[in-house]
Amino acid sequence: MKDLVNRLKRYLLDTLGITVTLSKPANVGSLPFFLQDIYDMFQVGLLNEEFIILASRNDSELTPATIHKHIDIVSKQLRMKAVFVHSIISSFNRKRLIEYRVPFVIPGNQMYLPDLGVDLREYLHYLKVYTYKFKGFGFLAFWLFILRVRPAGC
Repeated sequence: MKDLVNRLKRYLLDTLGITVTLSKPANVGSLPFFLQDIYDMFQVGLLNEEFIILASRNDSELTPATIHKHIDIVSKQLRMKAVFVHSIISSFNRKRLIEYRVPFVIPGNQMYLPDLGVDLREYLHYLKVYTYKFKGFGFLAFWLFILRVRPAGC
């Protein structure tokens, strides 16, 4: 879990250029126990607004509808906007979270904070490397060319 929080801090520094300090919110005890078991919660100030970070404690993927419900519960009870943080989410579920307008951060991959007007996505473009394989006669012709040997009768 600490790794996820450290990656979040580093990702916010790299992408937004801000150093954040995460603190434990004072009134987390008023939340339902099941939410306290699923998430580590931190309070953070981002661009002059206070947020509650819901950092998932395990790597199992929750459904977007469940995350949406959890965000609503936390936002209403703590009277602060909540942001879901997870290490990895499938692209289909990220799309569904965006449709629900659920703020989320996947450190190193995507940040969606609609209240701040932030939608950053990492696109990796891979350079295609072509490898050529010679088979049979092509291989023989290649080596004859390299060795500059002429076959008999040519």
